[in-house]
Formats: sequence, C-alpha cells, structure tokens
Amino acid sequence: MKNHISRSFIAIARILFLLAIPTVLGLAGQIVAAQTGGYNLFKEVMAKKDTIVWKNAPDNFIPVPVCSLLQVCGGNPDKFIALAPATEGGQKVGRGLFLTKDAKHADTIMLLNQALDVYFFLVSPDGTLQKAAYHQAGASSWLPIANSLAQPAFDKDKKIWHDRIAQLGGAPAAAAPAQPAPAQ
Repeated sequence: MKNHISRSFIAIARILFLLAIPTVLGLAGQIVAAQTGGYNLFKEVMAKKDTIVWKNAPDNFIPVPVCSLLQVCGGNPDKFIALAPATEGGQKVGRGLFLTKDAKHADTIMLLNQALDVYFFLVSPDGTLQKAAYHQAGASSWLPIANSLAQPAFDKDKKIWHDRIAQLGGAPAAAAPAQPAPAQ
C-alpha cells in the first residue's frame, strides 16, 4: 500500500512538474522582454538595413584594437549612421550605429558612444549586449569591459537607437560624431 501511494505521489509530482515548465518558460520570456524593453534593436536594424541611408565608414574610423576585441570590422567598407551630438550632464555625447561583419562574415550591429570616455557595443542577434570595448579619456589603449559595467550605458544607447530606427527610412543620415581617440 505504501509503495502504491509513493508511486502515485511521484506520478502526480511529475505531471505537475511537466505542466509547470511552460509557465516558467513563459515567465522567463517576459522577464527577458522586460529587460530589453520588449524590442530587439538588432532585428529592427536588419529589417530596415536596405532603407537606411548608410555612409561608408573611413578605413580608420573604427580603431583596430576595437575590431580585434569585438572580432568585427569585415564590412569592407563598414557602414554607419550617426546622431547629432547631444549634451548630457554638461558633456557632448556623439552616437553612431555601425553595420559591419563578424569573423564569419555575418552582418553585425555595433553602437558607438563617444563622450569623454568612448564605448563600442557589439549587439547580439537577440538584441542584448554581446561585448563591449572601452577607452578611458587620457588612456593609451582600448580594453574589453565587463558587460555588467557597460550595461547601463548600452541600455541607454539602445533605447535612443530604438527610438531613432523607428523613425528611419530614406531620410539622410546625421553628421558623423567626432573621430574616436586614437589608440597608441
């Protein structure tokens, strides 16, 4: 009798577990959507890449160490658009969005945030931050930066670009931001 009850209990527990999996997965998807603002910048850019008025990036526009750190810059030439510089906290900030290729020659999206310090953010196909490169003002080299440290700046830039991409079509691209500080 005890053995029969424990088997029934195990069978019921298994059924409840299997019924709970879709609920848990649905909640996980909602959490991810909430974290990304419910949008995927990578997919938005890819959907409009043929209607965006891109400019060819000069050969040295993306510093070589950034290309190496993020394993990109195979666009030949890379394409970009830029937003007019904005003043935030009393400091000018330039923002750029790049269409380039990764080592496997797949289209890749990269964001540039250029203020006193400079960030390049590689956007993954799911719209999240894949990698980031950082150059501190006055420093002589580019560094990879942990996603947890770069995430706040990335989230802000991603939202700004999401809003801008929603408006883009055949309009001319904005002026380019100032050239990133050269790595030494």
